[in-house]
Amino acid sequence: MSEDRGLCLRSPNYPGNYDFYDECKAAVTPSQNIILSVTAFDTEPGYDYLDLGNGGVSRFSGSNPIGLQGAIVPGGRIITFTSDNLQTRSGFEICGTTTHTCG
Repeated sequence: MSEDRGLCLRSPNYPGNYDFYDECKAAVTPSQNIILSVTAFDTEPGYDYLDLGNGGVSRFSGSNPIGLQGAIVPGGRIITFTSDNLQTRSGFEICGTTTHTCG
């Protein structure tokens, strides 16, 4: 996932379609939490996923990722995107603002 526009994460090739068998990861800085804002999201429903790094509890796919807008990703998590070999779509762009944790 690229991060060249500040705190935005994009699927590979965004806004073009991502490839078959794509997998990419982004680490959240341990001392920061990120509050997500969805700019665009379109993945193959039920097969291509964005996982917020909590054991699959927060996995999102399709074009209406309920619960992703405003989601908080705690520091230290690994955000992962994976696709299969059936369909590709335009993917996603998700931006975030950070909150710092003390410790």
